Amino acid sequence: GAGSAILLITHDLGVVAQRADRVAVMYAGRIVETCGVRELYRRPRHPYTWSLLSTLPRLDGAARPLPQIRGQPPDLTELTGECGFLPRCPKAILACRSEPWPALADVAPGHSVACFNPIAQAVEAVTNP
Repeated sequence: GAGSAILLITHDLGVVAQRADRVAVMYAGRIVETCGVRELYRRPRHPYTWSLLSTLPRLDGAARPLPQIRGQPPDLTELTGECGFLPRCPKAILACRSEPWPALADVAPGHSVACFNPIAQAVEAVTNP
């Protein structure tokens, strides 16, 4: 009903697209991006979110091999203070290697990202929700 909420934890991005109004993407136990679900699919800003959405099949039928996220997820017992996505990140910059994992910061109204070098807002959507 109105004023109620359900916390759904899933790896199924199809369920997220169908059921959620807002979404928080986590990596290595930390929230790396949070926004409305439509915004997430249209303008992912964290490199992990972008990479994750890039691995989904396209709804427009475009034939292409499905990309994989390079590397392996981190061992959660051996996390350092830096961003957990750093070893796999295609957009890592010097600050990623020299500063602690950044806190969530607003990149647009209602859209927060924990990244020193987020995806530019002008980038087209990765997939269709």
